[in-house]
Amino acid sequence: AQSWEGRPAVNARILGMGGHLHDYGVALRLEDVTEKRVIWESTPILDKQGQVIGMPTRRFFWRLGIPIYADHVYRLTAIYENPTGRTIEKGAMGALGGIVMVPRAESWPAADAKHAEYALDLALLTSGSRQHGHAHH
Repeated sequence: AQSWEGRPAVNARILGMGGHLHDYGVALRLEDVTEKRVIWESTPILDKQGQVIGMPTRRFFWRLGIPIYADHVYRLTAIYENPTGRTIEKGAMGALGGIVMVPRAESWPAADAKHAEYALDLALLTSGSRQHGHAHH
């Protein structure tokens, strides 16, 4: 399993989400670490050979979204089961994408251009490279 933890910049409500896993991925999980609860967990869609071909999406419109808070820590975990017995380079990754609704009263903080992830995103965007974003899938 591979995990990443972070905090949203502002309070918001998740209206829908989906994700991305590579072959041998068995689950993608989003947890509110602060409250010690799972917000969302999903398993991949597989083809007849058992290879990952997609991830389901989930919408939360009926409950006006799931609240997330700037003062909470969230963890995204990609869970893999590799039956090959060999290391798969760059194999255990997971990505989460979705749409959020931010209350009008929220003020977005200024972007930190010195932050490593910001700098990488900017470099990839301005170079025209799409490799980091898994455009080959």
